[in-house]
Amino acid sequence: MVGTNETQTELLRGFDDENIATWPLERWSIPTDYSKRYRSDLEAASNLRVLLHANATHLQMDSSGTTLRHVKAACSPGKVFQINAKNTVIACGALENTRLLLASRDILTEGIGNKHDLVGRYYQSHCFGVCGYAVLKDPFKDFIYDFEKDQAGVYCRRRFWLTPEAQKKHQVSNVVGFFVRAVSGESEHRNAMVSLVLLVKTLLGGAKKGPKRLFQIVRAQRRELLTHLGIVLKDGPSIFHQVAAVVYTRYFRKRRLPMVLPSKKANFFPLFFQTEHAPLRESRVMLDDSSVDDFGMPRLEVNIRFSEVDYRTIRTFVSLFKQRIEESGIGTFHLSEKDKEYLAHPERRPFNSNAHHIGTTRMAVTADAGVVDVNCKVHDVENLYVAGSSVFPTSSHANPTLMIIALALRLADHLKSKD
Repeated sequence: MVGTNETQTELLRGFDDENIATWPLERWSIPTDYSKRYRSDLEAASNLRVLLHANATHLQMDSSGTTLRHVKAACSPGKVFQINAKNTVIACGALENTRLLLASRDILTEGIGNKHDLVGRYYQSHCFGVCGYAVLKDPFKDFIYDFEKDQAGVYCRRRFWLTPEAQKKHQVSNVVGFFVRAVSGESEHRNAMVSLVLLVKTLLGGAKKGPKRLFQIVRAQRRELLTHLGIVLKDGPSIFHQVAAVVYTRYFRKRRLPMVLPSKKANFFPLFFQTEHAPLRESRVMLDDSSVDDFGMPRLEVNIRFSEVDYRTIRTFVSLFKQRIEESGIGTFHLSEKDKEYLAHPERRPFNSNAHHIGTTRMAVTADAGVVDVNCKVHDVENLYVAGSSVFPTSSHANPTLMIIALALRLADHLKSKD
């Protein structure tokens, strides 16, 4: 492992205790263009046919509602065809898996796999955001800050992780934290690179809407924009090096830098958190029969819900982080009035689930507890399976990709064993 100090395993030397550990690593895989990397393999496979731009629109059950007869699909509205298979796996993501199962209701009026009203329920994503910022006693000493690389050249990064013992003690869910680049328009970050990005985004965004709108934006935000401009000018000489480094590592290297980190020099480190979302029956995805798409399928209505354990997890993590970084003497942690308001009333913050849709076709041993069985087969349907994170009973705090792959490989082995 390449790091700032090969004998140091903690992100900040002397930080780890029984509550928060920083030695675990997160790894970023290389971005993969599947159409280029796997196209020749897919074309060469004698037992595989890939249909591009084909949209599954209906799962046609037999009259008994226990066997899938075929899948209706369309490349464009009105151009419908059907696909017949011995076994069918839907792997459309947690939202589209739900929509397809619920919308296929000509035989089973409640939808496929929905005898116990569980399809679309227990919808999970993550609670995430930025709350507070750290100021370190010495940001240039005993601090494994930049991305590291393993022996395969994969980018890795250490994070602040609430230990299992702390989770049990405080009765909270899994949660991790990172130092990140500030993403708001506020200028307290004192980071020239951040200010430059915000200036460019604000001005270009306004320019795209026309000169009149650009003038309105500049007039309304002139004080903040001038502050950002001052930060950029003050640190002008170093910003050219930063821009060049970002362009090179993000766009010209085979393994792109995962993200731009805040400068050590500014000694302003916003704390990003990402938590596990506790499953709730009331958190659900439903059909919106008042609106249909171009293929005539009902659109979705999402009603995500969080519980007290989710909010307690955030408060506990931030509190323990602040306590530890100050008790250790490594630095101080600061909460703005906006941060304090959020911690007091996290339910008031709007939630944008931009990734990691989980749990809508959850796995369970019996049909009254879940939508699919231990083999990912829809309960009470002989030949229909579901793949993806929609089958997860719980969400964890982490990206679900590796578990999705593990379950997909397991499902493939199960289907092969049936032949």
